[in-house]
Amino acid sequence: MRLCKLFSRIIAFTICLLAISVSCAGTKLIPIKVAILDNFHFQPYITNKFGDRYINGIRLANFDLKETGYVIKYKTFDYDRVHPLAILQSAKEVKAWRPDVILGPRNSNMFLLIRGTFKNVLVLSAFATSNDVKSMPANYYSLMFPDSYMAKAMYVYIKKNYPNKRVYAIAELNCKNCVDAARVFSKYYNMNNSNRLIIKN
Repeated sequence: MRLCKLFSRIIAFTICLLAISVSCAGTKLIPIKVAILDNFHFQPYITNKFGDRYINGIRLANFDLKETGYVIKYKTFDYDRVHPLAILQSAKEVKAWRPDVILGPRNSNMFLLIRGTFKNVLVLSAFATSNDVKSMPANYYSLMFPDSYMAKAMYVYIKKNYPNKRVYAIAELNCKNCVDAARVFSKYYNMNNSNRLIIKN
């Protein structure tokens, strides 16, 4: 008797599994087109493995999403780091592909450069920190705090650990977030110190 009950439960369980697999097989996954507009080697030596980890993150997200009925179709749109305006051509190619979401670029200069290129699609940067990001169209967004936060934190650190010391700032002129951070830092410093901060660009 027990053997019959066990057998019938095994058959019922197997039929349930088959029914689930058939229903899942019949369900078509809804694609989400994700364009990756980024140059993974923008900062050599600092981010050599960034590209691999980025793509692994997309694959992991895809694995989880499939259980909810979606699948990520992603395509990488790279650009030449030697020629800064090369991103504009890549942006045209992204537009032609018609993605649902655009990831990148993470560099503030590049992110600001494509301002207004995309109208009705979310453009999400992982690391653009320029203060000017907040003035971009509403569909452009960065996951990082603006440079003003970092600049204030640096000022508080120097005020506490190096009181009454002279400070010189050297900022890379073609780096938007570097210039932003130096300007905000100098604002805090010059309000509270008689020796004014000298910025070299």
